[in-house]
Amino acid sequence: ALEQVREHLASIGIVVEGQSEVEEGTKVGFRKLDKREG
Repeated sequence: ALEQVREHLASIGIVVEGQSEVEEGTKVGFRKLDKREG
């Protein structure tokens, strides 16, 4: 699951490194995803 999230974030221009940054990145990524596709 984390790999898919990290790949998605990378595809929209966000590079995440480390667990804590992954959690922060997913929140931002999902917000952007909701605005783009929602």
